[in-house]
Amino acid sequence: MSNSFEDICISFSICCLFLLLCRRFLLNFYGPKVSYLSWLLVPISLIMPFISMPNWFAELNEGQSITQVITVINTSTNSLSNSSEQVLLSIWLVGFIALLSFWLYRHIRMLFTQGDWERTLLNKPKLDTYKLSIFKSSHIHSPMLVGLIKPKLLLPEDFETLFSEEQQTLILEHELCHFKRNDMVWNSIALLLLALFWFHPLAWLAFSRFRRDQELSCDQVVLARKHI
Repeated sequence: MSNSFEDICISFSICCLFLLLCRRFLLNFYGPKVSYLSWLLVPISLIMPFISMPNWFAELNEGQSITQVITVINTSTNSLSNSSEQVLLSIWLVGFIALLSFWLYRHIRMLFTQGDWERTLLNKPKLDTYKLSIFKSSHIHSPMLVGLIKPKLLLPEDFETLFSEEQQTLILEHELCHFKRNDMVWNSIALLLLALFWFHPLAWLAFSRFRRDQELSCDQVVLARKHI
């Protein structure tokens, strides 16, 4: 792997580890919304290695800086042969393409069921305000937003009999919260980062906690409105 990719991995690892360690503190003292927003640091961490920082280190004897010494050490001890780099790159590329292909297949498979979707109108003023298209499907068991550019709200076909009126309102407001915050876009970015770092255990753990914080923050918003 190139030195720049190694630097990105280090920055990504430090950021994920920091957020995972601080997550419980953020949830307890600041709530799910702040904990969810803190995950914005992950994409920011990817550009940190490319930001040049001033050299605050004093020069060593004969004008050799600490930075130069570190560079020499890294070059002499951590360099890989070209063949090894090609093997690692090939393995990474196979994993990256495989994950993206799997997620794309699932998305296309869902869209192919549109012929079985039944458009429905619910007597909910908030939904009409945001002009969110609502469909019912026999292929799902829980409400979900589908699509990236023009998301659609997909409900189980027995939604109105499965949940009480109050439960329906809370569920719909939860999905509407996702819609207004463009969480589908953020989820797509998170999946892309997960595909890039598929080999990294912290990436999978961070993605899981990110999605959990996303759901908790939506619940927080909905419950806060309920008690107003």
